[in-house]
Amino acid sequence: MRWIIAIGFYVSSVALLAQQIAEVREQFHTINNEERLMAFIKLTTEVNDSKATPYIEAANMQMARYTANPIKKLKYFNEGKKQLELYIDKNPFDIEARYVRALVQSEVPDFLNYNEQFDSDISYILDNIDSSLLPPEYKNTIKETINQLVKKQQL
Repeated sequence: MRWIIAIGFYVSSVALLAQQIAEVREQFHTINNEERLMAFIKLTTEVNDSKATPYIEAANMQMARYTANPIKKLKYFNEGKKQLELYIDKNPFDIEARYVRALVQSEVPDFLNYNEQFDSDISYILDNIDSSLLPPEYKNTIKETINQLVKKQQL
């Protein structure tokens, strides 16, 4: 009987984590103003899944957009960048992390010198997305977004 309860608890936990990361993925792509950014940050405080880390750190970097203080701007950006890079160093084959980094690198100003991995991230994602364990609809979202980024960079 204990095994059944333990298995039930485990399955429930896995389902909850899957639901949480799906919500993080969806909400991340809707951030287009400070209000949505704050809602996303609030949402992620309740998420207990390391797969959310790249999204959380990218959101922390986006906080720089909504402060007028240049020192705070740089602090938000650098801290998020540091944590994102640490995550990718530990998880170099995580397509989502590389995808988030590519998104960030496509948006930041050139003077911040944060675009060194853009081409390698894009190549890695395109080469490995089909064999990843991501949900098919999210794979399509990533492919479409990457194709848009590539077109934008070519202009």
